[in-house]
Amino acid sequence: MYIIRASICFLYMRLFFTRLFTFAKIALYYQNRRRYPIKYPLLLSLGFGFSTSKPITAEHVDKNNENLISKVDEFYKENKMQEIYDTLYEFRECDDANVLWRLARAARDIAYLTTTNKADKKKLSYFSYEVIQRALVIDPENSPACKWMGIILQDISKEYEGIKALIQNSLKIKEYFEAAVKYNPNDATSCFLVGQWCFYIAEMGWHERAFASAFFATPPVSSYEEALKWFKSAEDIDPDFYPENQLCLGKTLLRLGNKAEARHWLEKAAASKIVYDKDISAVEEAKRLLKSFK
Repeated sequence: MYIIRASICFLYMRLFFTRLFTFAKIALYYQNRRRYPIKYPLLLSLGFGFSTSKPITAEHVDKNNENLISKVDEFYKENKMQEIYDTLYEFRECDDANVLWRLARAARDIAYLTTTNKADKKKLSYFSYEVIQRALVIDPENSPACKWMGIILQDISKEYEGIKALIQNSLKIKEYFEAAVKYNPNDATSCFLVGQWCFYIAEMGWHERAFASAFFATPPVSSYEEALKWFKSAEDIDPDFYPENQLCLGKTLLRLGNKAEARHWLEKAAASKIVYDKDISAVEEAKRLLKSFK
């Protein structure tokens, strides 16, 4: 009987943390899943990350690529992830954190394209993890680096390290998101990511908490009120920036029994313009929830 109960708890937790660590998909808000080939597939398939060439310093980057960051930021606005990766790959050993986190983001985004095969996805994921770690060693207070460290760590934990690592890293992931907010309080996406973490922790049932207690002296705790605070902060910083944030506002308010305000946010989410793939599911879910009001 004990084994059966333990198995049920395990299944509950696996389901919960699979939902919780879909945060990685949230970051795809910025990504248009276009079909790009992967550069240097041979290097990746052979297991090479960084080359053994002499490191390129930040000064070298500035001297020879004065417009490097502005160039890749333009690519980003156009959803040209492969072009970003191609442009920054040669600077993979530089000591400029702002170059490195952009390279890590590009590698991670290409890894999650539907056209990327499993082997390359894993290589790119661990490559992005190695790069983002170096970015934070260079500049621990770099807000985008903290944010992408949280996103990439949850990717690695979910996809390759197993449920134990997934659970153990959950608090670290929140800390990275909170650090991103600390070092840049005006980043709406980081606020949203903290709110999403809080929401799913608040959703934990008894069985899930019991399983988590096996890994933490005090399991992660949060509340719908805390999640609501972060979602509202994100909306205050950048109104209408993301249908998923408005959807989460509506869902959180429903949990708190405030149907009138929940309806307001769900209607905004349902009427949002679809720009990215992730927007589609948010708009559709908002429309489904609105039907329950009739």
